[in-house]
Amino acid sequence: KIGIGMGYVKTEYAQLGTELEIDVRGRRLKGVVVKPPFRK
Repeated sequence: KIGIGMGYVKTEYAQLGTELEIDVRGRRLKGVVVKPPFRK
């Protein structure tokens, strides 16, 4: 199962390939900035 999410990030973190930590309902998940389409 693959989760897809969208959100706003500061410009300094918006470069493609940047790894992020995302807070989803109190859980910290890893994410990566990618270019659409998100999945092929």
